Amino acid sequence: MIGRGAKSMKLTEASRSEHKLLRVGPWLKGKLLLFDLGFYKFALFEKINKGFFVSRLKSNANPLIISENWGGYTLQEALLETEETTLDVMVALPFYAAQRY
Repeated sequence: MIGRGAKSMKLTEASRSEHKLLRVGPWLKGKLLLFDLGFYKFALFEKINKGFFVSRLKSNANPLIISENWGGYTLQEALLETEETTLDVMVALPFYAAQRY
């Protein structure tokens, strides 16, 4: 099941690409979306400018951390400095216009 908007959902077969069904629009204002890796697209993240989202990162991701506790470190640097395997931080993700959603 996936959300198509503020009040509707659509059931699809498992082999269908879900990210093509998500309609980004004004209904996102103030909403929090939870994404799995099937929605990991920087162009999609950029479109969510009045809402919020949480997503796992791909295993090779190395964004710059901007939260106070690890600010200035990249994710991989911070993981080397701590014994933790998971960090709860805010990051800056680079986006290049060549990537399209």
